[in-house]
Amino acid sequence: MLASRAARNLKQSDGNPIYYSTFQLSADAKYLLLGTNAEKGWRHSVFADYWIYDTEDKTATKLAQSSSDHHIPNEIGGGKVALALWSPSGHSIAWVRDNDLYVTVDSTVEVRLTHDGSKNIINGISDWVYEEEVLSSHSALWFSPDSTHVAYLKFNETSVPEYHLELFETKGAGSYPKEVSVKYPKAGAHNPIVTLHIATPSSSNASSLDLPVVFDPLHNFGDDDRLIVEVNWVDENSRLLVRLTNRVQDTQRLFLVSLTTDQASGLPAWIGTLVREETTPDGAWINQLRPLHVIEPSSAVGRAEPSYVELAEDENGYTHIAYYAKVSANKPTSWLTTGPWEVTQISGIDFDRGIIYYISTQEGSTQRHLYSVHLDGSTPLKLTPPASARSVPPATTLVPVMPIFNATPGDLPAKPVGVEAFFSVSFSPKCKYYLLSYEGPDVPYSKIVKVQGAHGKPHPFSSFLTRNDKLRSTLSNLQLPPVKFFTITNEDGDEMNAKLIVPHNFDPSGKTKYPIMMKCYGGPNSQSVQQTFGIDIMYSFTALGVVSLIVDGRGTGLQGRAFRTIVSKSLGQYESLDQVAAAKYMATLPWVDKHRIGIWGWSYGGYLTAKVIETNSRVFSLGVSVAPVTDWHYYDSVYTERYMKTPAMNGAGYEQSSVDSMEGFRNADYLIIHGSGDDNVHWQNTAALVWKLTGAGIRNYRMQIYPDSDHSMNAGGAQTEIFKLLEDFVVDKFQLAKSARATALPKSKVDGSSGPAAPKSKRGLHLPLAHVEALPPFPKTHTEFLQQLF
Repeated sequence: MLASRAARNLKQSDGNPIYYSTFQLSADAKYLLLGTNAEKGWRHSVFADYWIYDTEDKTATKLAQSSSDHHIPNEIGGGKVALALWSPSGHSIAWVRDNDLYVTVDSTVEVRLTHDGSKNIINGISDWVYEEEVLSSHSALWFSPDSTHVAYLKFNETSVPEYHLELFETKGAGSYPKEVSVKYPKAGAHNPIVTLHIATPSSSNASSLDLPVVFDPLHNFGDDDRLIVEVNWVDENSRLLVRLTNRVQDTQRLFLVSLTTDQASGLPAWIGTLVREETTPDGAWINQLRPLHVIEPSSAVGRAEPSYVELAEDENGYTHIAYYAKVSANKPTSWLTTGPWEVTQISGIDFDRGIIYYISTQEGSTQRHLYSVHLDGSTPLKLTPPASARSVPPATTLVPVMPIFNATPGDLPAKPVGVEAFFSVSFSPKCKYYLLSYEGPDVPYSKIVKVQGAHGKPHPFSSFLTRNDKLRSTLSNLQLPPVKFFTITNEDGDEMNAKLIVPHNFDPSGKTKYPIMMKCYGGPNSQSVQQTFGIDIMYSFTALGVVSLIVDGRGTGLQGRAFRTIVSKSLGQYESLDQVAAAKYMATLPWVDKHRIGIWGWSYGGYLTAKVIETNSRVFSLGVSVAPVTDWHYYDSVYTERYMKTPAMNGAGYEQSSVDSMEGFRNADYLIIHGSGDDNVHWQNTAALVWKLTGAGIRNYRMQIYPDSDHSMNAGGAQTEIFKLLEDFVVDKFQLAKSARATALPKSKVDGSSGPAAPKSKRGLHLPLAHVEALPPFPKTHTEFLQQLF
């Protein structure tokens, strides 16, 4: 159950209060849609009972007027509403219950659109693999802009294999474990057969109430070779752009779907015509799955028909903004951005002025800044502050507190001086204002900014929304571990982004030998080294006298196609070599204890940790894998085949990419952690690895299973225990128990009104350490820090 809350005036018809955990406002804010009795599904899904609350007359009515007429055994959320969404105009609500789609028209008339919902047929919501890997959402339906139609996906999962999770302590488990089943296609298995349908709830003709979209049969992918990855309405109610890919995602086809009249029957029909087809030049994957943004017509700039922009890789392999002046165009009209850097997000579109707002890495791949560009292709304008993050905003307003290395410790290369900052942004619907969030490397803040002028420049007016003063004050009373961003060169000469965190009293002279703990993720197109603020376990390690290091090797994103797609068909190979190369480089530095270098990671990072230990490089003495994949045959089809192709196409690659050679585990201390209820990376992966370790006679490892925990490991308070176990394992294996200095936070208020006094000038954080020894160091555990703050 998710946390619920009650509010004044929100009452049921019997006078009892409504305890809600989710809410949505209608487009005109006249109604609230309140979710009650919420139950967590998978990563993005929530099942609940819903009420429609009238904000004017203060009355609430149940969304579902009918009762559930069928129950699906062993399914989560049975009988509850799986999804409820307001229409973009008016007061209609599309919702799904027991895998059938309904629309409540004008918040009063309930229309059932499908009747075939079952364990194998799903309407309007994502199945497991689409929720996780394709749409990143539980929703698989899209209202037309005028709210007359609902486009939705139908999943036929009859041939998809089923995976069974056993829950021992939660969801009503008793003497016998509770079983939860999930249709989960693993690599090479049957995918769901997915089709696109368009329903018209107000239609008086039953035959046109719900119609399938018919794609050009000459260009449609086969049932087991088709992913529908993107659906966008182009105009008010009669055209859509729909993107399909093949199952291994190296070919994509864009279709223009139009409402027509069938000549034979005279009835409405939705027909998809191929607009363009693209195949990757190197056989690796298509990097962007949902980048299309429709641009509405605007008389203000003489644009009579819709157009669109999308994020796509240019001929040099960098992700940029392509502009298509017509929805039927098969090639870009122009590229609005270009260069050896990447656009990460299209954040807003001002239709009347023809301005595209976007976030990019132009200042450096570990940073993010906001820019604007006109559809006419004029020079982009940088909108975020041009000064260093150390003075953004002005020091007189928010004093920086996070220490950054200005000097080079030992032989570490210096990172080129740049505008070090990481911003995100959220625009108002008309792009007249935006919420600008500074996310690091210093303490985050957010402010409301007004747009002015034809180029979308920020107006002098701005207003802070969040300053994080409590956090700033707390950090100002601690000796914080300094951070350095730099690059490490791998054995092939590639520059890899790195982040180093050292103890507050770090000595680079070589008199003290520091152990190193590396954290990795390394999944394809990911990025872990970002100039964002964050206090996590890597900071806690420094309070134990351990140096923390994060390195993004090959396969990670935002450094061009060649850098990220080299791992295609051979996951784990280049990523592990790069982590080993980084560790070998660090081992040459005078202040590093080359005999105490460890690595850990979660999910793909857990997999990469295991592959690093498998290399038997002897540079790592310790490894910790949390919820790792150990054999790609066991992971879901959409993710795995995107990078590995199918097992039939790449059998040798699957063998090479599995964790199979055990000799390296004989020469390192190893800890493997998994949740028994993990629906994402199944515990089967850990079982397979333990089987191999056992067969090889490897005994210097430890395994910890947390019952009922899913991939986030939250069940029964497991997540806190995981980090404590990780810290204890590092202390034990690095023999830190005697040398690690116990630290404690002062018994002072968060605002620093008591406790050790910092020098008044700059709170001691930018003075030589000799002047600030009275300040306590950073707490030894992440939990201690959070307890002090909150």
